Amino acid sequence: TGKLAIKLADALMLSQRNGAAKDILMRAKDYILSIPDKITCHLMIAEIFFASQEYPLAIGEAQQVLALQQNNYRALSILGLAYAEQGNLTSACNVWNQIIEILAQQKFPNFIKIRLEKFNFLLDKHLKPEVLKYAEILLKNDPLNPFHSINYAYFLFRQNEFANAETCLLQAKSIYPIGGMVYKHLGKLYLHQNNLAEATKAYRQLNQLSPLKIEYYILLIKALIQQRNYKVAKEVLKKAKLLNPLDANVQKYAIELF
Repeated sequence: TGKLAIKLADALMLSQRNGAAKDILMRAKDYILSIPDKITCHLMIAEIFFASQEYPLAIGEAQQVLALQQNNYRALSILGLAYAEQGNLTSACNVWNQIIEILAQQKFPNFIKIRLEKFNFLLDKHLKPEVLKYAEILLKNDPLNPFHSINYAYFLFRQNEFANAETCLLQAKSIYPIGGMVYKHLGKLYLHQNNLAEATKAYRQLNQLSPLKIEYYILLIKALIQQRNYKVAKEVLKKAKLLNPLDANVQKYAIELF
């Protein structure tokens, strides 16, 4: 049904699978256009246009929502990202500041979380204060969510605030000790600081948590090689070869280590 399609599309977007979400929404377009609730209707169409990279059309639909409901989180997030993707950073900043003001006053829905990954675009365009301010608000409003600590740590890392980034990652680790992304970012941070022992420890934990991911074996092998611990690197490589002997990195390190 149409309602089920919308729920599925939402779930796919939360998983950052925008292409699949777009396909689902396009199939349900006739249903969406018939929805009496105009806010929901315009939001769904805005999502379709945004996922299709048709940013002017996405902006128009988001503005229709905001004309009906001024502080709609979802419309504002679409609007801000569409402006940013177009390179209209001034307008994007103005929208994000609106979102920041709203979030500072009240709780926010889970849907807004998927937008955080997109903030890297703004960060790369030298809008660091706006990005960090927003990430701080998310962390403050939902301090027990490790997702926010990890993303905030990423932004801090990009600004060379390594001590603060480590503090955020360790906070995320204390909340969710079996979260693979925590150890992945910790490993990267420690490698950057040339703390090879801690980097290896982080990547070893990552490898243990996800023993079927070849990329995590490779990260551990790289750290072990930098430590000149070739014996253990060879042992890890043998396990990686069992998973995928044709992997380009596995073949590369097989030549290098043997």
